[in-house]
Amino acid sequence: MSTEASELLKNAEQESSDTKENVSTQLESLRAALANATKQEIVNATELREMVIFFNRNEVALSKDTQKSIKNQIDKNIKDLEDYEIVIESSRTPHMISELHSREQALARSLNIRNVLIEMKITPTMLKLKQGNPSKINDSYDWVKIYVRSK
Repeated sequence: MSTEASELLKNAEQESSDTKENVSTQLESLRAALANATKQEIVNATELREMVIFFNRNEVALSKDTQKSIKNQIDKNIKDLEDYEIVIESSRTPHMISELHSREQALARSLNIRNVLIEMKITPTMLKLKQGNPSKINDSYDWVKIYVRSK
């Protein structure tokens, strides 16, 4: 291999390494920012035993008000969970850097809701996580839907 080709290859490898480090740094910053929740919109469909929580684009944490709303909705609509399961469904978003990070964000949102339900003494085996392809509700990809269905 010529000296010029070797130099070009070396430069390309360095740029690739720098790009990976830059993306990694950006992802760590994004993860830190995602941990802080602000006000969230909640849509309840009581007759359907359904609740949709809308997140700000880069957030995964639940606000205290949202946690209270989840608890109230479950207390109000679920008397006996023996014959039911609670489904926590999330949508991946096309706005993330990669498909992997989109899945991670959707999963983190679902797990935060799952943790609230477990704090309410709902057995983890009664909770089902479901993740779908990017789909919009109310013009947003940043949502998690909680609903009850028969086993």
